[in-house]
Amino acid sequence: GYQTVITMPLKDMPKLRKLTIHKVKSGQSLSSIAKKYGVTNQEIMDWNKIKDPNLIRINQKLKIYKEVK
Repeated sequence: GYQTVITMPLKDMPKLRKLTIHKVKSGQSLSSIAKKYGVTNQEIMDWNKIKDPNLIRINQKLKIYKEVK
């Protein structure tokens, strides 16, 4: 019989991620939090069902799925 092998470029491989909970502090923005964890604003918005990136509040807990190196 034949065996089908599907190859994918490495960049398309799902990344291993670990859940971190980030508590928003005064002066932080979605983009500064994203930069700190090496993720995108859009990813944080998707993970936390945020519609407007300007509407995060102090002490809000955000789920961040940080890439495991």
